[in-house]
Amino acid sequence: MNLTKVDALQDEAVRDLPEASHQDAIAAFGDQFIGRLSMQGLLDNIRNSRRAFVPTSYYGYRMGTNVGFVITAGEGAQPEGAPAIGSDFFVTDACGILKNAPDADDTVERISRARARGDQIVVLYGGSTMMGIGSRVPNFTIASLVEKILEQDHGIRAVCVNRGIAGAYCQDALNVMMAELHNDQPDCVVFYDGWNCCHNLMLNKFFRDTGPFEGKIPIYRGMSLRHLEHDTILHHHFDIQQVFRHGWRLVGTGLLTSISRLIPFQAVNRSCAALADRFFSLKNNIHFDANALWQSAESEALARESAEDYWRIHRYSKGVCDVADVKFVTYFQPVTWWGEKPFSSSELAYIEASRAVEDDHVRFYHEVSRLRDQEWFVDLSDTFKNVADDVYIDSGHLNRLGNLFVARAMAADLAVRLGVERLNESKT
Repeated sequence: MNLTKVDALQDEAVRDLPEASHQDAIAAFGDQFIGRLSMQGLLDNIRNSRRAFVPTSYYGYRMGTNVGFVITAGEGAQPEGAPAIGSDFFVTDACGILKNAPDADDTVERISRARARGDQIVVLYGGSTMMGIGSRVPNFTIASLVEKILEQDHGIRAVCVNRGIAGAYCQDALNVMMAELHNDQPDCVVFYDGWNCCHNLMLNKFFRDTGPFEGKIPIYRGMSLRHLEHDTILHHHFDIQQVFRHGWRLVGTGLLTSISRLIPFQAVNRSCAALADRFFSLKNNIHFDANALWQSAESEALARESAEDYWRIHRYSKGVCDVADVKFVTYFQPVTWWGEKPFSSSELAYIEASRAVEDDHVRFYHEVSRLRDQEWFVDLSDTFKNVADDVYIDSGHLNRLGNLFVARAMAADLAVRLGVERLNESKT
């Protein structure tokens, strides 16, 4: 083990990263930098968000191509007493794949060079945690860190491809993998999931049990909340009342957006955004009676059947990889309400803030873990068992130090899997 280099990563992980540190990378990115994305409902932010996260009926969302943007995690939703999170800078390449560094070559070029050298190719799928919320810069996403640690700590040169995308769950990962496995031709596919799978799978099962959404829109196994949002929009496309309401919201939001441009003061922008969200909201989030689900008498059965769906999707994913002669591994991601960790005061605040949905998540994690006796399933729930430092920035997203601990655990396991393959190749 190269202790000097690994310790240097940890020193960097705990060092404060000022907002100004993004500026050089942003300046170098030029016109392809689309700005800071937020939860504000003004048209400028909606348009920029759609350049970063492109809606698609099959995948839910895919990343935009050749764009750079900044996201402030947990904006406006931090528990009282929790420390400021800071902003995360992201960069995508010409294929809409997140880069591991702002100045990195496109993934296609990196994969091509790796194949020519005989290096390993590892593709990592996941949601916003894999994408890099909390990492501050692309160099400290889990994928980027695994790539560094594999070489520095284990002597394995690899290209780690970050196919994380905010909100994605295991079914989304399977859909993308089915479409992209031939192009990536990896040696190993990684699913890093659990958190998003919980609410997507449980809500899907809940909606299927209670009948068509809004009484008219059918729910199918494999649909995520994003798919349901798309189907809702299409369903109302020829409903004159819904079209009129949407047009009215567009007019109101457009007017408030114009005012915020004409009077470029932060207070005006915040006021216009608040009015847009209050009276002309264009957000199409699926609303439901959470208490009816979380406190349902059938919640244990719901968690059990949703866990069975989780395993079904992962067995399919492994089967696809087996046919393609690709290694497959799932890392079950740590969250605050599952596994052991000596929590800090700010982490306890995050736990308290998520208390309303804790029971159903715990049931789901319990049911998944109960069936975990699979060689390709690695439970990372206790990764922070002996870590007293802050690693969570909410109930599931990690800071740079948290990413580093997870990346070390992944790299140590992958080194064995990839090393066995390398040994077998040398024998033949």
